[in-house]
Amino acid sequence: MVYADDGPTALDVSRRSRPRLIVLSHFLPGLTGPEVLSELQAEPALAQARTLLLGGAGPHGKHAPSPAMTWCSDAWLPDDAREADIELAVRGLLGLADGSLPTVDEQEARARARVVVADLRLYLDAQLAEGRRTGTMPPRVSAYLAAARTDFLASQPGARLQDGALRVWDEEIVRALRERPAQA
Repeated sequence: MVYADDGPTALDVSRRSRPRLIVLSHFLPGLTGPEVLSELQAEPALAQARTLLLGGAGPHGKHAPSPAMTWCSDAWLPDDAREADIELAVRGLLGLADGSLPTVDEQEARARARVVVADLRLYLDAQLAEGRRTGTMPPRVSAYLAAARTDFLASQPGARLQDGALRVWDEEIVRALRERPAQA
């Protein structure tokens, strides 16, 4: 969990950490919560981040009728929202109805990483060979791995929150890339 005291810092922290959930106060100094939301929504890397805006008036008075009408946030709560209401909104936005964190099956993470490397060998074998010769990762391979990691995160909602889940994924990618492919 990362905190920011003002709008510009919230924007910077969100860009660097790419969180699953961004909770913003409407009345942030420097940039307001809606201004930060507007900036974040223009960034593809943050497209999957859920947003909760706290405070300020909804477009139709104190209580906003729908998230789509609330400065484009996924959810909105008034200034005087109770802690239990905020917790419930956060759980809902993260898909955690009972409040427990979804866990990532380590075997599933390893198996999916191995499928990614098998696909790389099938479709980008020449680029992998070039990378081994030069000692650098070719751009197409890097792009494929980045997209596969993003897909893994999207399919495993707890991966960003669970200590070590991404480490398992990354270690398996490296291990599988170092192995010699089986000869047909």
